[in-house]
Amino acid sequence: MIASGPLFRNIKRSNEFRNFVVRGDWYFGEAPSYRRLLTGAMFDVAAEHHASIGHLLLSGRSSSAQALLRPLVETALRMMWLMKCPDSRIEAIKNKHGKRDGWLDLSHTITEIENLYRSEKFLKKYFPNTDFLDDLTHGGMGLAIGKLAALLDSQKESFESDANFCVFTSDRTLVLMALTYFTNVGNKAHADALSAHYSSVYEEFEHVLAGYE
Repeated sequence: MIASGPLFRNIKRSNEFRNFVVRGDWYFGEAPSYRRLLTGAMFDVAAEHHASIGHLLLSGRSSSAQALLRPLVETALRMMWLMKCPDSRIEAIKNKHGKRDGWLDLSHTITEIENLYRSEKFLKKYFPNTDFLDDLTHGGMGLAIGKLAALLDSQKESFESDANFCVFTSDRTLVLMALTYFTNVGNKAHADALSAHYSSVYEEFEHVLAGYE
């Protein structure tokens, strides 16, 4: 269990940031519709994935933590899509009781979000290579190849580099999702407070690539 050092401090800051994001008093300010309930549920799922990544990293499980990045990103993006998608899509999801019908795959979700929010390619700047996220999850092939390369001495494995990548990516995903949520429900004060808090957390992030203190 990691209990000190730059990575520990980064994870601690990340956990504190998540707790700031998911404060209960920030949620529904009106009688929630099915759409609002669904987006709130997705918000909570993403926050749970974020928390799990931190727990795994503290236990030295960087491969499993990286594998959770894809479902975290996908959940966050689906929540953003649900905020703006047509009512017919919401009804399709509701009628199918959460089955695959009505959902888009990751790349199509990104494209549709950018159309719905009238902001071309802003998500592709955040997540330029969705195939890379697939490699971290589906059968763990990307992770397995990295481990094999390390064993063959063709590449030096750096746990802290992988771990800090997880922390940074999960935090960035969470803040993007939360800013979208609070902006769309009209909580500008919460969105501004979140943006300012994330800026201060990011400035304190320790970009340490190797070794422990």
